[in-house]
Amino acid sequence: MARGGRRQGTPGSQYSNRSDLRQAPVVAKGQQYGQAQQQLEAQRAIPLPSTPPPTAQPAPPPPAAMMPGQAGPLDRPTERPNEPVTTGLSTGPGAGPEALNMMPTVDTVAAQLHQLYRMNPNDDLARLLELRQMGY
Repeated sequence: MARGGRRQGTPGSQYSNRSDLRQAPVVAKGQQYGQAQQQLEAQRAIPLPSTPPPTAQPAPPPPAAMMPGQAGPLDRPTERPNEPVTTGLSTGPGAGPEALNMMPTVDTVAAQLHQLYRMNPNDDLARLLELRQMGY
């Protein structure tokens, strides 16, 4: 069963009953000889829309980092009254470090020192590695 009645035109071609989709061809002034005619022919082949296409809205800026003092006074009531203060630590009550969902930290300085020492072993790099392991 056909629905909607007879349709005019064919897909991909201009529809004579939709003049609102067309815009009059416009060319820029001061062009070299022949370019204005090429622009007009191109606009006749593929008509310009009557309204400009919608543009994407710019993404909102990322939230700014909280500055000291923006969270409120230090002596305000706790925001997590049922959570132990040791939550996130490896000792004490509450969830351990796994609750923080943090990636394990890697000492990139020590890793670079190890790599340098493997490429060029010397006493100075060995001493730097010892100092780094002691926490300096």
